[in-house]
Amino acid sequence: MQNAIEMTNLSFSWPGSQSPALQVESFAVARSERVFLRGQSGSGKSTLLNLVAGVLDGHQGALHVLGHELANMRPAQRDKLRAEHIGYIFQQFNLLPYLSVLDNTTLACRLSNTRRQRACAANGSVEKAAFALMDELGLERSLAKKPVTALSIGQQQRVAAARALIGGPDLIIADEPTSALDTEHRQKFIEQLLATCADRQVALLFVSHDPGLRQYFDRVVDMNELNRSNSHVLD
Repeated sequence: MQNAIEMTNLSFSWPGSQSPALQVESFAVARSERVFLRGQSGSGKSTLLNLVAGVLDGHQGALHVLGHELANMRPAQRDKLRAEHIGYIFQQFNLLPYLSVLDNTTLACRLSNTRRQRACAANGSVEKAAFALMDELGLERSLAKKPVTALSIGQQQRVAAARALIGGPDLIIADEPTSALDTEHRQKFIEQLLATCADRQVALLFVSHDPGLRQYFDRVVDMNELNRSNSHVLD
């Protein structure tokens, strides 16, 4: 079975830079594996995530995501791969404030027919798929019609996770998703997210600077060791 992420002799330089911001000799994430990528600001972790998500291009070396070599794909093809097969949990959530909890959760299914079809096949409808995820992540169904701005930070983070997971993506990328949570809510969120990813056999690349989270993951990778470049870019 192909890895969810596989990179070999990967390097990336910002335009005009004299040295690469990112140099990775070898790194892979297996299908359904949950990897904790630890790194401080400036270690290159956000650059790596954006390359994996297909947001950045222009890298050297090999970068395969879900069996696709991103360097061989046009921007529209990378956008389609991301929309159909990758869920992204952002540090600042990036929820749409004018939409309800339910509408935010189902957004990916409106942007991708593939995600919509998967959700319907698994649960009967997109709405039922959203409610199933809300149940798994500990969000009360009574919140569905509320604006996301009415929710607590912890609840908003779980909405962001549900939005990323709906429609059966093959890979979840999480960029510092617990930075706004206190210790109690952080632990609960991590446990719920990992349980949902395990149940659904989803690969997870989870980035954080918090070493206290490492105990929850299959494998821990230090970004400072992974990135061989002596020149770091601010994340």
